[in-house]
Amino acid sequence: MKSKKSDLGKIQFVHCAMPNMALSEADTRYTISERIELPFPIAVMVDSERLAKYLSTTSRNIPFVSSNSIYLNGNPVRLKSSHIVEVGDGLEAGKAIRVDSYAIPSIKFDFFSNFDTYIKQLRIAMFLTNSRNISELKKANIYKVR
Repeated sequence: MKSKKSDLGKIQFVHCAMPNMALSEADTRYTISERIELPFPIAVMVDSERLAKYLSTTSRNIPFVSSNSIYLNGNPVRLKSSHIVEVGDGLEAGKAIRVDSYAIPSIKFDFFSNFDTYIKQLRIAMFLTNSRNISELKKANIYKVR
C-alpha cells in the first residue's frame, strides 16, 4: 500500500441541476474488499502504526493509516490492491474515488478536527452528482480542465 499524490484539481464533476435525492440520503459506506466495508471513504494519516491502532480504538468507525497499515476499530485491515491517496478536502476525496476505484482518500492528522466537515463535503459532492452511494459516485460524469 503506497501513498500516492495525484492532481485532482484538473478534474471536475458534472453536476446534476436537479438531484433526485436529499443530502442526507448520501450513503458513504465504502467497500474496499470482499469482506471489508468502511463507514466513510476517508482515512486519517498518522506517523506510526502504533498510533494508528490506538487512535482507531478511541475514534470508532474512523479508519487510521500509517505507512504500512490501515486500522479500523483497533483492528488491522489488510488490503491487496488499494492504495492511499492524500486529499485536501471531501470534494477531492470524491474525485479520488471517482478516478481510481482502488483509492482510499486520506487526510493528514493535522486536519482530523475537520473530519466531519470532510464527510459533509463528500456528501455534497454526492448530492450534486445525484450519487446515492459510493458505487454511483464511481460512475459520476466528470471532465478534465486544463
